[in-house]
Amino acid sequence: MSGDVDASLAGRVVVVTGASGGIGRAITDLVSRDGAAVVMGCSGDDAWPEQLPDGAGTSTAVHRVDVRDPEQVDELMAFAGERFGGIDALVNSAGVMEQVDFEDLDPALWNEIITVNLTGAYLCVRAALPWLRRSAAPVVVNVASQLGYAGAARAVAYSASKAGLLGLTRALAHELGPGIRVNAVAPGPIRTPMTDPHATPEWVEQKTSRQVMKRFGEPHEVASAVRFLIGDESSYFTGQTLSPNGGGVMP
Repeated sequence: MSGDVDASLAGRVVVVTGASGGIGRAITDLVSRDGAAVVMGCSGDDAWPEQLPDGAGTSTAVHRVDVRDPEQVDELMAFAGERFGGIDALVNSAGVMEQVDFEDLDPALWNEIITVNLTGAYLCVRAALPWLRRSAAPVVVNVASQLGYAGAARAVAYSASKAGLLGLTRALAHELGPGIRVNAVAPGPIRTPMTDPHATPEWVEQKTSRQVMKRFGEPHEVASAVRFLIGDESSYFTGQTLSPNGGGVMP
């Protein structure tokens, strides 16, 4: 990870869902180092973060949330806004992935994946909106996936949820702009606790064989793109998607 700091994030309040591990934790660590106050939204299924970022001049808090539950999402945003005086950025990083043949994809699993990955983002933006509207530089970043563009066998629900997240990003950019910027990242295969259970040698080869870079990405490589979209250097970006995917998909 580079040693640079985005000074534009100093003092801003960032809410990150799915923040206890993988991409969400990398985002938390990076923007904390920049001087942002971060509220880590973690579900009951997450490994609870035992060690918080300790960047100089930063403040970090952890709050349990199930993004499927509107009341818990409302409580998360109220906690962040009241504790730190507002919300400047929301990063929707909470997500689940299951690999299953379409014929074995029952409605309960379909609903679970769609609800966490897509409806959860909707609920978070909805709850954060009153706070974002008070910010001088409000931003939403949705963590999607390259499968939102390309799709994949045995990942029908996941692909559909991430495609929906890209559509949500563009629609919200129209509706909430020009005041609130809404962007997304669509990573390729990233080495995280979510992908580790699937990472057999055959699976890794399948995921990387058509890539230009022939490797999995690391969480910090996605976090850097998210940080750019949160900060002032991306002030003319809205409705856009950055794709840290090693050249696997070129939309």
